[in-house]
Amino acid sequence: MVDDDAAAEENGTDPEAYPNSPQEDFDIRPMGALPGGKSLVFFESDGGLGLAVDEHQVPPKVQADLRQGLGHIIRSGLWRQNWQQP
Repeated sequence: MVDDDAAAEENGTDPEAYPNSPQEDFDIRPMGALPGGKSLVFFESDGGLGLAVDEHQVPPKVQADLRQGLGHIIRSGLWRQNWQQP
């Protein structure tokens, strides 16, 4: 059986692994198909970064690797959202 805490730390989703992390969050959304036949599309929302993936073109292992990479980039502070307030 996999230890859920160890898995969360390994895949970049454990907030305790990054105690000084920014508050931004990320999301990977498997979709049926994306416009223009794209395999993946990044999107931003206030306070977050997302990735829409064509679940028919992007295997679950690749989605997990992307989730781990995005988690590390965001929680380590390598990516920061810097939107100007209206």
